[in-house]
Amino acid sequence: MQVSGRSLRGRAAAAMRWKLRSLFLAVAWLFVAAFPMRSAACPSRCLCFRTTVRCMHLMLEHIPAVSPQTTILDLRFNKIKDIPSGAFRRLKHLNTL
Repeated sequence: MQVSGRSLRGRAAAAMRWKLRSLFLAVAWLFVAAFPMRSAACPSRCLCFRTTVRCMHLMLEHIPAVSPQTTILDLRFNKIKDIPSGAFRRLKHLNTL
């Protein structure tokens, strides 16, 4: 009887670990999906998700430095008056400004 008791406790513990691990992964996935992560390449106060950088309504006067992988750069509703020549030269994947 003791052997089967240990076996049952072992199975119950394994099932509990599996449930906790699954719960942790589900919560982690929801967190990542709900809150886009800021990477080191994301300018201050901008919102970045994957290759999109949104810097709207920030009163920016200059174009911020962004990752070379950026495909969408949204700078609407800022105070940028001049765009230097070659400002987007290193953004080879940029398709929407």
